[in-house]
Amino acid sequence: MRLILYGLGPIGIAIARVLATRADYEFVGAVDLDPAKVGRELANVIGLKEPLGISVSNDADQVLRARADIVIHATGSYLEKVLPQLQSIVRRKHNIVSTCEELSDPWAQH
Repeated sequence: MRLILYGLGPIGIAIARVLATRADYEFVGAVDLDPAKVGRELANVIGLKEPLGISVSNDADQVLRARADIVIHATGSYLEKVLPQLQSIVRRKHNIVSTCEELSDPWAQH
């Protein structure tokens, strides 16, 4: 499965480390806004020794152009804040797995 990682904070990094151990997953892109992560090799950011050949980008639109089966979205807990990100992922026709807690019951707040 081809994956894009969208958000490399503590939760996104933990998810990426687990997925990196699985031979059936391939990272095809990574997005984060942290200037300390942008431009760095993904393996270095998530704490792996072997390079993955992916650089972290702050240009979500560019990264989302990649052919991927799933976008792992881990940027925030509140739907109102992450909705534009989710909309951009959907516009590119990607499937999403998100850590946004409000997505479990968005009608409760929105």
